[in-house]
This record gives sequence, C-alpha cells and structure tokens, in this order.
Amino acid sequence: MIEFLKQLFEKAGIEVSDEVFGKIESYTNENFVSKTDFDEKEKELIKLTEEKEGKEGSGNTVEELEEKINSLSSENEKYKTDMSSLKFDHALELLMMKSGARNTKALKALLNTDEMSLGEDGVITGFDEQIEKVKADNAFLFNDASGNSDTGLKMGSASQSADGVEEAFYKNNPELKPE
Repeated sequence: MIEFLKQLFEKAGIEVSDEVFGKIESYTNENFVSKTDFDEKEKELIKLTEEKEGKEGSGNTVEELEEKINSLSSENEKYKTDMSSLKFDHALELLMMKSGARNTKALKALLNTDEMSLGEDGVITGFDEQIEKVKADNAFLFNDASGNSDTGLKMGSASQSADGVEEAFYKNNPELKPE
C-alpha cells in the first residue's frame, strides 16, 4: 500500500520524505487490514455463522431438549404401566392354572380384578378370597382335587350301540357299516 502511495505522490509531483512514509506505514499497519486479509476473515466469519445456524436448527435449544425430556418421561410412564399390567395378567393366569381351572378365560370373567393387586414380590393379593367364592358357585370350572379333569364320561364305557341317526345312515348305506 505504501508503494502505491509513493507512486501516486510522484505522479502528482509532490515530494514526501521517507520519514513521512514511515509514519503513514506504521499508522496503516495499526489501523487498516489488507484486502486479502479482509476477504479471508470475511469467509471465516461466514463459515462460522453457517455452522452456528446449523447447530441451532438441529434441535439443541434448551426448550426443545426440555420438551423432548418431558415427552420421553411420559412415554416411560406409559411403558411402566403397560409392563405392570402385563405382569399382573401373567401372575393371574399362573394362579388360575395352579388353582386347577379348566378354562382360565371363563374364570377370569368371574373374578373382580379391581379387588386384586400385584405386590412387588410378584404375589397377587385378594385372589384366594375370590377363587374360593368362584369354586363354591362354579365347581365345574375346576379339575377335581387329584388334578383330573372329569368330564363325566368314562373312557371305554360308551356303548357301541348305534343311535337312531346311525341306524338310519347304515340302513341307507349298508356297504359303509362296520363289521
């Protein structure tokens, strides 16, 4: 820049001493930046500004993070509720099977699950009282004390005689009648 000023003053016919050019040079070095340095700093500023905007747009603000935390907390509570419901259902199913129930769905319909609760140890309280009431009123839903499920029919005791429908069938289709 100083060289440019020297050439400018020479063309204008103005004589300036080297001492004055030295003062001008020190002043410009302290207070001015060259065009190339300025352009480099401007590019760096633009790059940093774009990076900052990119980070702000990525959802990293405090409000967005708090909202995300609240959302995840409510989801976590929902999953905890679902998990405790599943644990209760499985513990109840196990107790119904241990009680000798033939049909756990039918038995569950007769139980008031609102009066039962699952403890932290996995034991359902209130089940024993209700199962005794149901057994007294609906004994057919349970196997007998030995664990046998007695349907009322004895194996091999059904007579081999044909009823009226079978007799009519074999009368019309004698070739299918067993010997």
